[in-house]
Amino acid sequence: MPMIQRGTMYFYNEGDQYFGPDGTNNAPGNTILSCGGVENSCHQNLSEPFTGPDMGYNLPGKYGCEGCHLNVRHHANDHPNGQGGLVTTIDQGWYRFLSGHWEYGVKGYEHGLWEAGQPSLAQGQANNHNEYLGSASGGLLNATPTTTAFYGGCHLKFHTQKSGVSWIRHPSDAVIPDTAGSEYADTGGSSHLYDPLSPVASPTVDGTPDGTVTPGTDFVMCLSCHRPHGSPYPDLLR
Repeated sequence: MPMIQRGTMYFYNEGDQYFGPDGTNNAPGNTILSCGGVENSCHQNLSEPFTGPDMGYNLPGKYGCEGCHLNVRHHANDHPNGQGGLVTTIDQGWYRFLSGHWEYGVKGYEHGLWEAGQPSLAQGQANNHNEYLGSASGGLLNATPTTTAFYGGCHLKFHTQKSGVSWIRHPSDAVIPDTAGSEYADTGGSSHLYDPLSPVASPTVDGTPDGTVTPGTDFVMCLSCHRPHGSPYPDLLR
């Protein structure tokens, strides 16, 4: 079962463990150590098969890739193969098959060729990238069907970003400031060109991705800085 940790691909066997920065076999920033009354749930790690009760999507025994892609539906009625499309429902399989317990899942626009050409895709295009949903309200997947909420199932501490007015963690679903003269006002250059190498999330997603970034509206999210499936750099950084 292929597993990816800290920017390097490993092939884990059942029973192998990944020990994070805190010296434990837990996802960094994890707070859910038990799910269904047992440890080794997909919230805690992806190296151990889940041994708890079935809480939806036939969870017992799942780990590795299936720890995130719980309910793979290759024949779901989403969009024609090789073409992009908006995915917003359980019948469509959710965005990239990212779902939680029961009926909850991630919504977004899937690029039909999985952003082929990375990391050299042109900026300012509407037809060469995924489009991610974001929400300033934060919350978990049952309240906000975003990629950031989904990742919060394993890295929940990163949703607590500030202590008072001071940042204590890097932003996740934080609105890009639109302050005149600031370094963020020219996100994407003076024309605000969308760059697939550093994606952002939008408060609404439809069938046509944006070719520009809108400061004051769009969000910095987990995937703005990290790749989900490994990179040549520490901590899966882009």
